[in-house]
Amino acid sequence: MQPVDDLGSQRCPACGLVTGSAGLACPACGAAVSLQAEACPACGEPMTLFGQVMSRHDGRGQAPIWLSQARARAADVRRDEDAASRRRFETLEAIDRRRLQAEAQAARAQTLKDRRVLLFGLALGAAMAVGFLLLGLIAWLG
Repeated sequence: MQPVDDLGSQRCPACGLVTGSAGLACPACGAAVSLQAEACPACGEPMTLFGQVMSRHDGRGQAPIWLSQARARAADVRRDEDAASRRRFETLEAIDRRRLQAEAQAARAQTLKDRRVLLFGLALGAAMAVGFLLLGLIAWLG
């Protein structure tokens, strides 16, 4: 097989068939990289394991491109998560506010019901007292 282009397509010497790309995808940016490349032409990320290890230990202290990209997105992710957290908290506060309102309304309804029962009991007791007084008066007079 003979190389046809820099992405690794190859031509069969016997029949002339050109095979598909035998290239790799860059682990940092996803760009197509030839098998012979030592670094990604788009972002500069080393393609070999040896190159990745050496770039991390060469004394320059340069982080891999994917780590730099992740760090660059970290502020946006944190801001988005903070906003989502605030929305969840506001939703929970609204639910709790509705629960407290429902409890207060139920307590007012129970207080009103208790007052009605008490007034009915007092009225019934007064009516029974008047009835007994009348019976006593009839018995005394009669």
